[in-house]
Amino acid sequence: TCNNLQGGYECACLPGLEGDGFFGNDVDECANGNNDCGQNYDCQNTKGSYFCQCAKGFEEVDEVCEDIDECQGVNNCHEHASCINDNGSYSCECNDGYQGDGVACSDINECADASTCQANSDCSNSAGSFECICKEGFAFEDGSCNDINECENNPCSAFAKCTNSAGSYSCLCKDGFAGNGNFC
Repeated sequence: TCNNLQGGYECACLPGLEGDGFFGNDVDECANGNNDCGQNYDCQNTKGSYFCQCAKGFEEVDEVCEDIDECQGVNNCHEHASCINDNGSYSCECNDGYQGDGVACSDINECADASTCQANSDCSNSAGSFECICKEGFAFEDGSCNDINECENNPCSAFAKCTNSAGSYSCLCKDGFAGNGNFC
């Protein structure tokens, strides 16, 4: 601006500019912190001034920047991941039974670890989980796979002796009888 003085004049820079009045440079109010942008706002410098806008992940509601819940809308979390809303952002976390960064999740093969299931059982992997299944000749009882005593129901011939073994049994014809034990 030009100010008339007695016998002369002086030049001064407009607000938002600095210099000698003949040459002026923009003052970056965003860089020097001389602005009134509040929390969750980004300051945008302009020549001679600045303006405030909601930061990424926020939207203006009643002249206040409020968090956008990205988990309620479109996000890039994997179908087997949970979306976790953060202030101004979100993150993805793979569900139990899956591994990865949340954007990409793959099934964990729990059966790859031989200690996943107890003795006398087989591990069956499934998407996001697994199951321990007792081997043939064993039944789940009291928290573990225990041998079934097949001889209690005597599957052998009436003329044979039943001998129980781990997961199985055998039949042997008694003295004086011939056959495979199932038929004597």
